[in-house]
Amino acid sequence: MATTDNSASLQKKDCFRLIDELKIYLPNLSATEREKYFVETGVIDASRLLELVHSKEYGVDLDSRNGRDLSDGANSKLSCSYAAVNGQGSAFGWRFKVKNAEGDVILRFSNPLHKEVYSARIPHAEIKGKNFLVITDCVKGGVKGGKYGKYITVKK
Repeated sequence: MATTDNSASLQKKDCFRLIDELKIYLPNLSATEREKYFVETGVIDASRLLELVHSKEYGVDLDSRNGRDLSDGANSKLSCSYAAVNGQGSAFGWRFKVKNAEGDVILRFSNPLHKEVYSARIPHAEIKGKNFLVITDCVKGGVKGGKYGKYITVKK
């Protein structure tokens, strides 16, 4: 166990060293511009960042075990993939994989046709035994959500 802790500590040190080294190659970037650069180049992963946001929002620690992202068993899911959710292409929305979720599923999603960003915390009892959770949308605006609609809120 000590080897794992030591290895993680050394890895963190390497990250800080690499950030300092990158500053040499990008001397004109401010801290905010560096953050933007990290996102654009994929150094910062949106899904992992969402887990951190949910950790702070709900006051629980991060957890990396399979099927959970937070220590209370919840699983964070992000979707910017707005697409047809049925074979006929007549219903649009979002599909989230929830197969291994151990606790609640906390969602963040948006429709590229509208500026709103939606959030939801779906209780585990609602998704237990399911592989996917599907939330449908009105193309003209406004999430239908079906039976999950009562959990959906607009993020400010």
